[in-house]
Amino acid sequence: MDGQPVSSVAVIGRKVPPPQVTTPQAVPRTEAHPPADHARALLTWLQSAGGRTGTVPARDLVECHTAMLAELEWSPVPWNRVAIAFRKLIGTPKQYAYIDRVRTVVYHVPTAAQARERLPRPSMIA
Repeated sequence: MDGQPVSSVAVIGRKVPPPQVTTPQAVPRTEAHPPADHARALLTWLQSAGGRTGTVPARDLVECHTAMLAELEWSPVPWNRVAIAFRKLIGTPKQYAYIDRVRTVVYHVPTAAQARERLPRPSMIA
């Protein structure tokens, strides 16, 4: 062979075209959202009915974030960027807990009522 790609193959006197290569179609996604939007949407998603509040391991939050992305049809962003924005949003420092004898990053996700208590009242803003 002379290094040229094969355009067809001769099989008993007739030419057979090479197999067609198809690429999988991309899943349609909406425009990209910044990590802060992901963090706000994740907090709202976690605080909704059937969501998860209280002490949540980081690995569980990653799974929740992935499920939220599929539900909202958002494009993914790196989790570490979302985690930074999420931690700023909930207002707690990075914390660890031992789960099954493994030191794990945990997040204390407030309930919707707890989150409302932290927001400044309109009279305090003016």
